[in-house]
Amino acid sequence: MNLTSVMMITITVVVGAFDAATSDHFNSITIPDAKNIALAMNSKEFLQELVRLKDTVDEVYYQENDKIGLESQILNPLNNPLRLSTVSTVEYTGKLWFFKQSRVKFQEKLKIAEVSHCGRFVTIECITKYKTAKSSEWIDCAIVSCDIVDDKSKGFQLNVRSDLLIKLPLLGLGGSIRKKISGTFENAVNSFLGGLTCPSFNTL
Repeated sequence: MNLTSVMMITITVVVGAFDAATSDHFNSITIPDAKNIALAMNSKEFLQELVRLKDTVDEVYYQENDKIGLESQILNPLNNPLRLSTVSTVEYTGKLWFFKQSRVKFQEKLKIAEVSHCGRFVTIECITKYKTAKSSEWIDCAIVSCDIVDDKSKGFQLNVRSDLLIKLPLLGLGGSIRKKISGTFENAVNSFLGGLTCPSFNTL
């Protein structure tokens, strides 16, 4: 069974509305590119928007460096300048939308996974983990990959896809969960970039 859900999103940038409408998210950025949009999304503010769309309590946000070869990760204040090596994380207690009686501890880690040399193609990954009261270790359960492409003729295009990393007991439940995960991430991107974009969505 294919555990991948793909959504194609086309975003047209309104350059004139950049500074006034998105100063909180983009600060001094005046000429947008895919890398700058990814840097803005790799933040506490975007995770807050993502979590706002879910049923959560007890949210905790932090960032850390993700440097290859380091055995330990260095914690950084959330207000430090964002870098490509930064991992933005939120932990919270939430309800599973398909099983409302349960509350589970979740962790979502968001990072910039790939950047082209020209800065016009970027991939952002958001990995979701969970643990129960009986477990002390985080268990991978889902991943969202978001490709941001700066197409000079078509504007900014996003390719959002989700994969489940766990086996589900009920046949057919995976498709609904993937659709929910991708849709929530899509809505968070749209809301976060609000004043910056006039989006039109094409779902495959």
